[in-house]
Amino acid sequence: MRRFAQRRVRRYLLHALTIIERRALYSATLDWATIRAEAVAGCAGAVEYADTHEFLAGVLRQAGGPHSGFRPPRPGGTRRAVEPPSGGLVDGAGHLRLPGCGGGHREYRAVGHRLVRDLAAAGPAGWVVDLRGNNGGNMWPMLAVVAPLLPRGVLGYFVPPAGPDLVWRLRRRRVTLGRRTQARTGPHHPVPATPVAVLTDGRTASSGEAVAVAFRGRPRVRTFGTATMGMTSGNETHLLRDGTLMYVTSSYFADHRRTVYRGPLPPDEDGGGDPLTAAVDWIRRTS
Repeated sequence: MRRFAQRRVRRYLLHALTIIERRALYSATLDWATIRAEAVAGCAGAVEYADTHEFLAGVLRQAGGPHSGFRPPRPGGTRRAVEPPSGGLVDGAGHLRLPGCGGGHREYRAVGHRLVRDLAAAGPAGWVVDLRGNNGGNMWPMLAVVAPLLPRGVLGYFVPPAGPDLVWRLRRRRVTLGRRTQARTGPHHPVPATPVAVLTDGRTASSGEAVAVAFRGRPRVRTFGTATMGMTSGNETHLLRDGTLMYVTSSYFADHRRTVYRGPLPPDEDGGGDPLTAAVDWIRRTS
């Protein structure tokens, strides 16, 4: 029985290593023959899948960088609580705060769509997309919420080391990756063209940074606050046999101009003071 468990765990370990080797961003820099030999030797007596996670996590950090990682199954299948978008009018500007989206994608989109609809009905002079503290999650519901503030067409790209690039697009009422629909937008696209200020800070990470990238290089867009965390890379999620989710960083973000980002996104206006106040003042001057 113990030998059977050991063989099962060995297959699990080698399967996970194969995924990392084939998909991770920096895979080509590693000696995979040596890594496999070390894996088999180091985990030879393991009878539980979790016994391999420490070794796999080390390899994953080398091959995928700090954005890669593991998430063991949550007890009882519990989900992270949903924090929906929020906001309101601030001195005539529509303030849209987007937190990270780790679960409850339908609720997140529904609340966000209603908020944008109601703010648009008030005829704001411009918009503030507030990504401060947005630590990531699922980028597609976030992009669906801000879709009325973006032009149709290319929003950005995932750029793997060996290609091909994968394009994010806004088509009619859909946000797509390649040809696949990832999220539905609201029925109110687009809102009248107005200035858009994007707020970021050092906690804006991962998918939060992807939303910021979708606005980079657009006319009448300006960024305020401080530089983002620098997780400007795309993760693939792989479900392992025991329910563990393995996040493998496999690409960089690029904006609609194919400008690739490999680190923190600096704002256009950095420094002291309140970024929201600075953003609203800029909107007043620009609109």
